[in-house]
Amino acid sequence: MDVARYLDIGRRWWWLLVLGAMFSIATYGVVTRLHLRTPAPPTYAASTTLLATLPPPPEAQLAADPSRRPWELDRLIATYAQMAKSRTVAERAVRDAGLTISPDELAARVSTDTFGYTQLLRITAHGTSADEADRSVAAIAAAFNEVRAERSIPGDAAVYETSPAVRADHPTPEIVNIAIVAFAGVVSAAGLVLAFEFMRGGAQTAVEHATSATEAGASGARMPSNEGA
Repeated sequence: MDVARYLDIGRRWWWLLVLGAMFSIATYGVVTRLHLRTPAPPTYAASTTLLATLPPPPEAQLAADPSRRPWELDRLIATYAQMAKSRTVAERAVRDAGLTISPDELAARVSTDTFGYTQLLRITAHGTSADEADRSVAAIAAAFNEVRAERSIPGDAAVYETSPAVRADHPTPEIVNIAIVAFAGVVSAAGLVLAFEFMRGGAQTAVEHATSATEAGASGARMPSNEGA
C-alpha cells in the first residue's frame, strides 16, 4: 500500500478518526467523573535530616584499632534509621504531638535514608496535607531523640536541616491525559480502518482473479469451435 493510497484512505475516513478521538475523550470524561466521587487524597512529604555523632573513644582503644570508630558510626546510623521508623517512636510521637492518626499508620508513613560515608540520616514523613506531613516529621524527630536518650543508646543526633512539605504524588496535568486519550482513540480508529481496507482490498483481488479465470476459461472453450468453423 503506497502513500497515495494512505492519503486516499485518510480523505475518505477522516470522520471516523475524529469520531474515535471524541468517543475516547467522552469515555475518559465519564470514567473520571465516576472516579472523582471518591478521589484519592493528595500526598505530601516533609523531611528532617539529623547529624549523628559518637563520643570520642579512649585514645588507647583508637590506637589499637583505628578502623573501629568508623565502623561503629555506620552501625549507629543504621540503628538510628531503624529506630526512627519503629512503632515505639511512632507511639511516642502520636502521644506527645497529639496527632490524629494511629501509631501504626504513622510508622507506615515514615521512611529513612542514609548516605554512605556521611553522618547524615534523613527522616521523611508523608501526610494527606502539608501541615500533617510537617507535624508528623517534627514529632518523629523529637520522639526519636527522647527514646534514644531513655534507652541510653550511645551517640547524639542533632537536627542538621529541615525541608518543608511538598506535594509528592505529582498528578499529571489534565490536558496531557486528554491528549493521550484522544491519540489512543485516533490510533484505534485508524487500526479499524486499515483492517477494513485490507480485507476489502483482498476481497476485490480475489474477485478480480476469479473473474480473470472465468474469462480465460470461456475464451479457451470458444477457441476450438472457432478453428472448426
